[in-house]
Amino acid sequence: MTVVRKILLLIELVIGFGLILYFWLLGLILSPVLVVNIFSGDVGSLFSFSAFVLGAFGLWGMLQLVMKILSPDTAVTAPARLKILLGCGYVAIFIAVFAFGAVASIESLAFLLPVLVATHFVYLCRGYLWQNS
Repeated sequence: MTVVRKILLLIELVIGFGLILYFWLLGLILSPVLVVNIFSGDVGSLFSFSAFVLGAFGLWGMLQLVMKILSPDTAVTAPARLKILLGCGYVAIFIAVFAFGAVASIESLAFLLPVLVATHFVYLCRGYLWQNS
């Protein structure tokens, strides 16, 4: 893979996941408040906290996937575990879309971009993800 293609893939990653990463970092800052609200019986905080935790797994899976695409010889997690991590990320995005009511609005673009980028990266790494399946 050429250097130019690697740079273009990294730009795609930053554009696609920049806003979601920002939202996740806000969730990291607010996670103690969410935990207190969950213990006080607020169900809405449970959705936000579950999206936060699943998003952390999804971001970790995406990092592993990007490392495997950019450097195919790099040892990353097993394909089955990587599929589970990426699935957690997809579920986190869908929880966020429905919890925040961005189903049919311009804000849904912020949630659609990571789905498209992650799907593109899964396609690029399909040989590794579906080996010995």
